[in-house]
Amino acid sequence: MRNVQLDHVVELPVLGVRVTFRTNRTAILDAIDESYGMWRELAGWPSLIGTDRVTVTIIEHEDPAFTANAAQADSEFRFRMPDRERVITHSRGSVGIVDTRRGDAIAYVTPRLVADRERLRRGIIEGMTLTLATVHDRLPIHGAMIARDGVALVLSAPSGVGKSTLAYQASRDGWTLLGDDAMYVQTTPAVRYWGIPRHVLLSADAPSIFAEVSDRSATAQASGKSKIAIDRTHDWGKFGPPCVEDVAVVLLTRGVGAAAIDPVPPAALQAALLKELAQVSDLYGDLPGRALPSLCARGGWRLSLTSRPGDAAPLLDQLAATLRRTR
Repeated sequence: MRNVQLDHVVELPVLGVRVTFRTNRTAILDAIDESYGMWRELAGWPSLIGTDRVTVTIIEHEDPAFTANAAQADSEFRFRMPDRERVITHSRGSVGIVDTRRGDAIAYVTPRLVADRERLRRGIIEGMTLTLATVHDRLPIHGAMIARDGVALVLSAPSGVGKSTLAYQASRDGWTLLGDDAMYVQTTPAVRYWGIPRHVLLSADAPSIFAEVSDRSATAQASGKSKIAIDRTHDWGKFGPPCVEDVAVVLLTRGVGAAAIDPVPPAALQAALLKELAQVSDLYGDLPGRALPSLCARGGWRLSLTSRPGDAAPLLDQLAATLRRTR
């Protein structure tokens, strides 16, 4: 499989990083376009596109051993990191390797996985692409990014606290969702904060809170968790490129009383974000030390949530009003 003919090639500036995708199947190219085709719009803002280039190659292959047992479903994706420069992704019959030093990634995937476009996108295309792009000065911060009337907020929290639920509530209240799962910090040539307005992933019990998603079914994600995916790619058109030059960080926690918001000093904010990054620190080297000081310089806020996202939404509006007056 060293000399596969790769007839389908496209370059897309994901997060402002030039990514060349290569594949031997039209169906894989279509899946790539579904994940990242929106980044063609960035051509209208050439100053946001950097000079770094990376390559992602995805090859459909026939594995006789796997084909003989084709009735078996592909297993969950598993991820391994043998050193700080390589990440390995694999499931039954498919494998991908990302080499951050070389700036390229390659995956061999089964026809069965190609037919399951959602799993192909989540487990192979998006994971490999974001690993390559983020080490090129795009530090990921686990949080949802929302914007409204010149103010951008990052809602940061560990999984299960309610970050996506609150972000979706905010989008219903007039905020633009610039990214559900992560915000990406760029430090050069200027400080910028990027989102990916692709979808918001809600917990399986979201229909009990939001009636309009009652007809949606939860599907398994690459992480193994079941989520209801709500498409938000249209938010790009509402906002322009999902890139801002200033954000405020809001740390989310689960409270026991009414929803409340309090300031967090810069040192405490940076410590909280570093804790979230601890498990991927090898991959990003000294990038957190360069990216976090600017993000945390003015401190942030801690928002205590109730079980009802609507309780916290007015506090986001109040914070935004305060930021408009003071900046």
